[in-house]
Amino acid sequence: MYKAYTGVGSRSTPTNIRSIIFNLAAKLSEEGYILRSGGADGADTYFQDGWLISEDRAPAEIYIPWKRFNGRYHGQWDAVVESDKLPEHILEEAERIASSIHPAWDKCSRGAKALHTRNVFQVLGKELNNPSKFLVCWAETDKQGKPKGGTRTAWVLAEKYDIPCFNLYKVEHRERIEKWLKE
Repeated sequence: MYKAYTGVGSRSTPTNIRSIIFNLAAKLSEEGYILRSGGADGADTYFQDGWLISEDRAPAEIYIPWKRFNGRYHGQWDAVVESDKLPEHILEEAERIASSIHPAWDKCSRGAKALHTRNVFQVLGKELNNPSKFLVCWAETDKQGKPKGGTRTAWVLAEKYDIPCFNLYKVEHRERIEKWLKE
C-alpha cells in the first residue's frame, strides 16, 4: 500500500485559491503522496498542475469518467485512468457505492452517474481497497457544512471511511493548510 490523498473540488474554485492548491499539490508530491483527482476544470486541474510541476514527482491517479474527458486520455502522464477501462466488477461496485451516497441517484443522467462513480475511485483507489489518507477540496457548502455538487460524493465517502477532510472554502481549514505550506 502507498500513501495517497484525494485532491478535488468545484469547477468554480476561485483563482485566488489556485496558488494554495498548486503549492499544496507540489509539496505533497515531493513528500511522496500520490494525488488522486478527476481531471475537471477548477480545483482538480489546480491539483494536477501543482503535481505536474513538482521536481521529484510522486505518481498520480487522475480518474476520468469517459474517453477524452476534458481533453485527458487514458495513460496520459502515466497517471490518467479512464473508469471504463477498469475491470467491470470493480466499476459496478464503485457505481453501487456512489448510488448509496448520492441523495437522488435515480434522477441523475448517465453522465452524472459516471462522474459520481469516478469520485469513488478518487477516494478508494483503482481496486477500491486503498483509501486515501486525507481529502482536500474547495467547494461551497450546504446548510449542514457538506460540500455542494460532485465534491459532496467524495466528501461523504471519505467521512464514511474516517478519512480526514479539509475544505479550503472554510477559513480555518485554509489557514491550517497555509501554515503547513510555510513550514
